[in-house]
Amino acid sequence: MIPPRLRSLAYAMTTLVLIPGTASGQFGGMGGGGMGGLMMGQEPPELSERMVEVEALTGKRVSGPLRLGPIAIDSDFGGYEIPPEKLKIVRFDIPEGHPPMNMYVMPNGGWTVSVPGAVVAASGEELAGSLQLYGPLKMTTNLGPLTLDPSKLRSITFLPDAPENGDAEDDVHEDEDMENDVEDAEPKSPSDTPSAATGPGSTVRSTEPALIKINEYLWAISPSGDRVAVRNTHSGQTARVDLPASADLPLSITPINNAYLTALQLEGPEIRRVAVFNTTNNTWYALDLSEPVSDKASPIVNPETAVYHLGRFVYAFSMQSNRWASLELSDPTSASPVLEAGAVTVRDGSRIHTFRSDRGTWTTVDSQDLLNDLLNDEGASPPPEAGDATKPTP
Repeated sequence: MIPPRLRSLAYAMTTLVLIPGTASGQFGGMGGGGMGGLMMGQEPPELSERMVEVEALTGKRVSGPLRLGPIAIDSDFGGYEIPPEKLKIVRFDIPEGHPPMNMYVMPNGGWTVSVPGAVVAASGEELAGSLQLYGPLKMTTNLGPLTLDPSKLRSITFLPDAPENGDAEDDVHEDEDMENDVEDAEPKSPSDTPSAATGPGSTVRSTEPALIKINEYLWAISPSGDRVAVRNTHSGQTARVDLPASADLPLSITPINNAYLTALQLEGPEIRRVAVFNTTNNTWYALDLSEPVSDKASPIVNPETAVYHLGRFVYAFSMQSNRWASLELSDPTSASPVLEAGAVTVRDGSRIHTFRSDRGTWTTVDSQDLLNDLLNDEGASPPPEAGDATKPTP
């Protein structure tokens, strides 16, 4: 199956590349290896199935098994033909609005396409150039079969293969040291009755750590919510944060992420600290609250800023400056933070508070004082008299 966006291009190109002597010209720069032999009528390559995470140009991601053949790429030595098991990442560098050029449709219904991009091998070596892919690129998702369109992709990341023999716990055991880091030194006894931190809708379980995956990050959350650890599955880096919680005063924790910034939503009888995780530097930034709160602390997150409105205070974090700033409100019931591009605005009575993400600080302007200054500005020029309006300029 050819992706719709490529179908018209494929039909236009088929006749051209079948003319003797033109194949190497249409797929210029392929070198002696790669898919050249395949395009001249040899048997299709053997396909293998790998677990992958695919990222679209829109930033959306999908994971699942993908069937694909070797990926060919030019190099200083000639054309490499790299099998999927030796790949870590495939990146696409297709100009926006331009479909991949150079496509060949095979008699068996398959196709090959040449696109600009790069590959990162499992050994860490990176090669950039023209990639030759054999299609269709079919993967299995929760919604059903998906045929990938290279012109809509940003990258394909190869994940560890799924465990065999139904041993689904192997993935958890692989990160056992991460779970151990978030467990308390003393074992906790399970609770007999569900609480706000261990109820059916909670991500925290009463007897063991929770392990969840968000994009390329693994999150481990301790049973009581007193520690959260994050591991980057690409780099292997792990970062942890401690929270004031215990078996008697547990916290239910839900990561709220947006692009490169993730803030923790906390639920529990006593919340005394909030925290955000910056994925650009794999670092936690925690803040002790000016006043403890109960029930829930829900953040508002955009790509640069995280904001908590808790009681009389608004706490804002800037990813650009990696700093927190607190604001005390005079009327917390009517004030409400509004996130804008690069800023947070809070109207508190006649005062307007603004948090700039590039500075990481709050500034305050009294709207009444500002209005008076504008109306009573002594330096302003008076309006012209009615009789002067018709006089020509000398």
